[in-house]
Amino acid sequence: MRAMRRSRDLQPGTAYTVDIRPSAWSQLATLTTDDYALVRARLDTIAAELMATQPPSPSPSSQAPSADTRAFVVGGYAVLYAVDAERGWVTLLEITRRIPEEE
Repeated sequence: MRAMRRSRDLQPGTAYTVDIRPSAWSQLATLTTDDYALVRARLDTIAAELMATQPPSPSPSSQAPSADTRAFVVGGYAVLYAVDAERGWVTLLEITRRIPEEE
C-alpha cells in the first residue's frame, strides 16, 4: 500500500497537508486498493475545498491549536478525520466498518 502523500503534492495550490495518525495505519491495511483510493481522493478533495474556503493562518496564534473532528462515509466504511485550520492539516484519525442498516 502506498503511503499517504501531502495534498499539495497532489493538488496544486493546496496548502493543506493530508496526514495519517499512526493508529490508523493498521485500519488502512485492511482496505481494498479501491476503497483506499476512494478514501484518499475524498481527503484530498476536502483539503482542496478547505484551502478555497479556509486558508491556513500564516502565523500560528499563541493559543493551543484546535482541531475540528469530522466524518464521512465511503462504501462500507466510516472515516473520521480532524481539520486543523491553523496548521493546515487534515488528519485521518480512524476508519471503521459501518454496521449495515436494517431495512
